[in-house]
Amino acid sequence: MEHSKKTQRGEIRFLVGLGIKPSRILLHIRQAHQGHALSQTSVFRWAKCFRDGDLSTDNKPCPRRPPVLSEAIVRQIQNTVNVSPNISLRALSVACGVSVGTVHTALRKKLQLRKRPCCWVPHDLTDAQKQQRLQISQRNLRAIRRDPAILTHLVTGNELWFLTYDPTQKQQSRVWISQNDTRPQKPRRDQHAIKVMLVLLFDMRGLVSRHFVPRGQGVDSAEYIRHLRLLCDSIRR
Repeated sequence: MEHSKKTQRGEIRFLVGLGIKPSRILLHIRQAHQGHALSQTSVFRWAKCFRDGDLSTDNKPCPRRPPVLSEAIVRQIQNTVNVSPNISLRALSVACGVSVGTVHTALRKKLQLRKRPCCWVPHDLTDAQKQQRLQISQRNLRAIRRDPAILTHLVTGNELWFLTYDPTQKQQSRVWISQNDTRPQKPRRDQHAIKVMLVLLFDMRGLVSRHFVPRGQGVDSAEYIRHLRLLCDSIRR
């Protein structure tokens, strides 16, 4: 048996023409089509249309709201984000006078922005420290160009603090960036009760040595000497 919606509408139109009440029409439709029957709301709505003289069984086109995402609104959202990259969707909605969904569509589809948290760094370097690191890097590059084999004898290292995670601060640092942009960095200023330092030493082939610094102790000259001795032992082995 044909259970299409258009077939059921035709049956409703026929039963309305016989003067049957909508409640009785609903019983006939449910008995004939069982699990495929139209809902009560649909049966009553179509019965009213047929009683009012509209005998078409085709769906009526739904009126749609005209699009409100104009270029002017997109530019306004972009300018607001440029001034306040941490702004939330709801605050953007209020500032620009449009819905949250419109703001989200403009950010993701028109401007292709996404909100990402800042990348935490241990501290913020001064201009002098940055210049010193630049000079060291340039000197190493010149040495490598003269003798590329120097890379096989080069051992470098790094110290990493493993800190407790602060979800509130991480959430507050989220900013709107494009897909090709890298996350901005933010110095970590807060103090953590639980933290431990890991010293890593590695060469071009991979990790050479790793050691945890005892809690409450920093990396001073004596600690560096101890790690260099451990490095020498690792290389000899």
